[in-house]
Amino acid sequence: MAMKLNRVACQFVDTADGRPIPLVIGTTTDNTTFVSDNAGYICIPVNLPQGTAFYLQVQSPGYDIPLDAFGYRGARLVVGNPIERIKLRRINIAQRSGRTTGVGKYIHAQTLDVIGTVNEAPLTGMDSVQTAELHGTRFVFFGDTNWSGYPLGNFKTTGGIAKTQSVLPNCPYSVEFNIDGKGSAKSSIDEHVNESGVVWISGVIRVGDEIVGYANRRKSLQQQLAHGFVRWNPSKKMFSDFQTLPEISWKHLDGHPVIVRDNGIDFVMFGNVIPNFRVQADIKAIRSGSTFETYSCLLPNGDIDYDEKQAPIWRWRTDATPLDAEREADLVKTGRLTRDQCRYVLSEHATKRMVIPHRGSVCWNDFLKRWVLVFTAIHETDSMLGELYIAAGTTPTGPWTPCIRIATHPRYSFYNPVHHGWLDQQRGKVITIEGTYTMSFSGNSVPTPHYEYNQLTYQVDLSDTRLAFLTSNQDK
Repeated sequence: MAMKLNRVACQFVDTADGRPIPLVIGTTTDNTTFVSDNAGYICIPVNLPQGTAFYLQVQSPGYDIPLDAFGYRGARLVVGNPIERIKLRRINIAQRSGRTTGVGKYIHAQTLDVIGTVNEAPLTGMDSVQTAELHGTRFVFFGDTNWSGYPLGNFKTTGGIAKTQSVLPNCPYSVEFNIDGKGSAKSSIDEHVNESGVVWISGVIRVGDEIVGYANRRKSLQQQLAHGFVRWNPSKKMFSDFQTLPEISWKHLDGHPVIVRDNGIDFVMFGNVIPNFRVQADIKAIRSGSTFETYSCLLPNGDIDYDEKQAPIWRWRTDATPLDAEREADLVKTGRLTRDQCRYVLSEHATKRMVIPHRGSVCWNDFLKRWVLVFTAIHETDSMLGELYIAAGTTPTGPWTPCIRIATHPRYSFYNPVHHGWLDQQRGKVITIEGTYTMSFSGNSVPTPHYEYNQLTYQVDLSDTRLAFLTSNQDK
């Protein structure tokens, strides 16, 4: 007769409010790694006698675990004891919620029978999220998607319907995915777009009574095959009506767009982080690509357009050279722009050093009465694409307050973050941010079990005193 295994169990919670902490990485003395689920639990099956001492080395990005006398950070547990609650002090301003994608989101809590059945699609990882609401339905779209049935899954956009939920802890919404008969994600791209290569969707937004976006079909990260306008067909659950663009063109949607009224005209404004492009909120205008403008101080030849006082002239232009944070940072380094002349490079609140946004979003916030900018910075000391920042401005193009880091992921990436305005709580006092948690581009070759290449969320209380400067009159 087989011997029943014992177990070691604990739950990690925030010292400040007792909220469960996902993504606490525990390593046993025999080098087996377990990671807390969305409910903060770790359950380890062991074939050791009841009462055996059990030590778990502990780490969690953005949370402090004190060192003991021998330089270890961890928890002393006992085999077979009741679930022990372990309090960790949060260093992050942002409070980690949990995963919205992947499997095993509550695997330890279910094993311990402290939570009911959680049904999950067999999609083990997925890239960046896009979302838009149409007729009361919140559609969500994800990039390359891994599957439990084989190392290769769906690389032509995964679609689903999102629904807010409050029953499961640390999961702001659930997704009903579009799944095929084998359990893998269906392609959300019709046959006119769905040729060779992967297809990535971005710039998704509702305009009038339709959802439109931008499709980029690629052979690899380096090689583009085709790109252009697409339109969502809710009945077919596919993007179609592909309108191709010249190989090199900036006159298309991208990033996480917002609609902004300027002089009585509604514009779709967008960019990889801070909106540096706009087009009238009209599907014909978006599809034709003829009326796109870029917010820039550069002339078509790349020279800076100066006024009589030798200050750069920032305005919306149809014939300019587009400018973003990385290109602007190069202009600063070569002396062509000064820091106080920039619109896309930010300064860190405490140190005043230059911070270069990589990807993110801009969203109006009713609590601050400001536009809130959230972004992952590039080339930071702790991680190349893992440091999450926040800033605020009175217009969606800035100028911006200094920025402050709200979450850290040392030697890991947290890229393409987006502030989900549709998940704002308490009139925008608490906001939710979602991004892709992955070892890609980090130099780290050790993936985090369950969490690797999945969508991870954070919540930020904008009344935090450390963020008071966001409503000051101080700009960069």
